[in-house]
Amino acid sequence: MRLSLLLFFVFTFCSAQNGVQSSFHNIPKSAKVNIQDIDKDFFPSISQLEVPPPDGDGFKAFLQAQKQKQKERFNKNEQPLINQQKQMQSADPMLVYDGFTANPQSSGSPNDNDMAIANNGWLVSVINSSIYMIDTDDEDAEATNISLSAFIQPLGTYSFTYDPKVEYDPVWDRFVMVFLNGTTSNNTDILVAFSEGNNPTLGWNLYEIPGNPFNAPDLWSDYPMIAFTSQEMFITINQIIEGVSWQEGFSETLIWQIDKSSGYFEQDLQTRLWSNIQFGGKPIRNLIPIQGGYGLKGPDIFFLSDRNFDVTNDTIFVLNLTGAYNDDETELIIKYGISDQAYGVPPEARQPGDRFLQTNDARILGGKFENGHIHFAGNSVNPNTGNATVFYGFIEDPYAENPAIDGTIIHSDSLDFGYPNLSFTGQLPDDEQYILTFNYTSPDHPTGMAGLFYNDEGFSELTIIREGLSYIGSTVGGGSYRWGDYSGSQRKYDEFGVVWASGSYGKLEPFNGGSSKTWVTKIGSPDTIYTFVNTPLIEQSINAKIGPNPSTNFIQVILDVPQKTVYNFSIYNANGQLVETLTNARIKAGSNRFSFSTEPLANGIYFLVVTDQLSNTKVLDKRFVVGR
Repeated sequence: MRLSLLLFFVFTFCSAQNGVQSSFHNIPKSAKVNIQDIDKDFFPSISQLEVPPPDGDGFKAFLQAQKQKQKERFNKNEQPLINQQKQMQSADPMLVYDGFTANPQSSGSPNDNDMAIANNGWLVSVINSSIYMIDTDDEDAEATNISLSAFIQPLGTYSFTYDPKVEYDPVWDRFVMVFLNGTTSNNTDILVAFSEGNNPTLGWNLYEIPGNPFNAPDLWSDYPMIAFTSQEMFITINQIIEGVSWQEGFSETLIWQIDKSSGYFEQDLQTRLWSNIQFGGKPIRNLIPIQGGYGLKGPDIFFLSDRNFDVTNDTIFVLNLTGAYNDDETELIIKYGISDQAYGVPPEARQPGDRFLQTNDARILGGKFENGHIHFAGNSVNPNTGNATVFYGFIEDPYAENPAIDGTIIHSDSLDFGYPNLSFTGQLPDDEQYILTFNYTSPDHPTGMAGLFYNDEGFSELTIIREGLSYIGSTVGGGSYRWGDYSGSQRKYDEFGVVWASGSYGKLEPFNGGSSKTWVTKIGSPDTIYTFVNTPLIEQSINAKIGPNPSTNFIQVILDVPQKTVYNFSIYNANGQLVETLTNARIKAGSNRFSFSTEPLANGIYFLVVTDQLSNTKVLDKRFVVGR
């Protein structure tokens, strides 16, 4: 039997302005798992037991009714058309590099895709039944593929794990995974795992956050979303009422604010739980935390939401959590903006053979904050065709009293789109460029993965990333099947303009019909200079690690020196010009630490050059980036 221990502090805070409440909780570490110790893994999966639909079974009938209303509006020509055609195909198309099928032994439904990649090349791909880990920098590397049930075995027996999410932390150079268990009030948990280093095939610290933190008689947790600031992580989770109709099926969305270091150092998780988040007396649902695009931000963070079950709407909720978890002045500010383009519940996506794919609702599924702006994307209806598509939003000033939202419908005459995500691709924080990826399908196109590049000029033409090989679903014609509730996308923090993404494609398999498979791929920005990516060191004779990179205020270098000597440390710009000679220093044999401030440097690309003064040899030429 497992035990989820939740310790409450005495004080609960309440904002008089909007009624939001918060409380402090300590979550003790439950267990540790070392991937190398897992010697038997049977990948148990019961395919007919699907992951619960977002917001639980209570909303399924209501959502279908809303989709039917959407269809009737379109047939009667009552829908508002796209009110402005944004500049499409005005930017260059993105660059697609190598990709591969991940999580090959999995058969969960739906194929919820998420992924994260470390600066050292280690990649983690998660779906509903498995975790896939591979070193992408090693051409001969063999992947480690384990089931969720094997990963959490040290916690005891869990009945039903699902909805995995994974994120890479570039500040701590580690991974964090989050997934759920159970769909009843007495058996619901949020499972959080912190890696002990940047190699995910080693140890992880496991924590169990109660999915029913206030011990209500009928609530369980559903649909996690996660994001980081430089010091904290955030989990948003929906509280669902079990066994009731759609009118009563949703209780509220909670925000867990967590000190990351406590998880990395195996301490009790220091957390603050935000609840009673409402607007106009109604709870705001499906909040998504918005992470920094170029690098991690903080201490404040934004959250977005919309009216995801409405047939048509133009409201976007913009929430700002103003500070750290342990700051008494921290508050949750709730505002809303109006989009110049309406969104709405998407219809089911069309597949070959009179088959359909479930698109759920119009919730926001991905977003980034950079250069004072927010870019985000979610599911929607295409008001020109009545088909499923992607809504892309831009908020120029999320701090404004009523933020203005510039909305774009990603249009196609023939294809249906769903489950988007996006990542920043600029060389500097003020570069306005993103890569948007999503799944596609149509009656004439088996489901695959596609994307667009966005910059100041507009959107590129559509790029097919992975063509589908089959429909998804039964070999018997007809029917509606789960597509996947989200997809993965992350900037490679040490490579300018590089994004890794995961999505779904269809493949016909024996006995399984059309199976949903996971595709993971490397994608590049056409606007970013790649000559600085992985530049080989010149005459390097020492091992060195540099970070954080990109840097906002300082750089630290760890040098492994074979013998005592004298080193000269200098900074050069991207044009090879000397910017500053930092110091000449006596260096002892062994491991040495050297650090310097980057505050005097403007944002840009630089090189740290280290020369051995005794042998007149350049021993290190290391690129670093300053970006604020």
